[in-house]
Amino acid sequence: MNIQKENPISVRSKKWLTDSLFELMKEKPYDKISIREIAEKADLTRQTFYHNFASKEMILMYRSDQLFEEFYEFAKKNKMKSVQDLIVFYFRYWQEHADFIQVLIDNNVEYILTHRYPEYIKMVKILNVEGVLTDAQQEYVYAFYSGSLIYMLCKWIEQGMECSPKEMARIVQGILDGEFF
Repeated sequence: MNIQKENPISVRSKKWLTDSLFELMKEKPYDKISIREIAEKADLTRQTFYHNFASKEMILMYRSDQLFEEFYEFAKKNKMKSVQDLIVFYFRYWQEHADFIQVLIDNNVEYILTHRYPEYIKMVKILNVEGVLTDAQQEYVYAFYSGSLIYMLCKWIEQGMECSPKEMARIVQGILDGEFF
């Protein structure tokens, strides 16, 4: 397998562009931020922006992917013993990165997460659907779980994370077990 390392200059440029967009999103609405502003704030050219990203949305997806990859690597290394453990860690992890989610919420772009989460759920392999359901049915299951987790996460952060990650995991587990029906 031939694994190529990403160009360090590109890695640095992506970081600067990502940081710049998030700084700008704290100052003004996402839909009012231009590519030019992001590039200028990063002290880079528009050409460098387009060399690294096709759009502002791609920056948000890039950052989301980075954070999920970090989450995934930790989950793999720590061999979560149960879905409950994984869900506790999920909320604990995002508690540490709540500023990212809050900026998305404040700018009405949390929908970015919905593009990626079904793939993230597949990677973690917490659902036992392969061979049990058709491919189409599996997609519905991934959509259901990812949508539920995204909206619970956003609601939790919007409400100031009043419940602990363990309490959130208990709620999720209760939903999965049908406790509230």
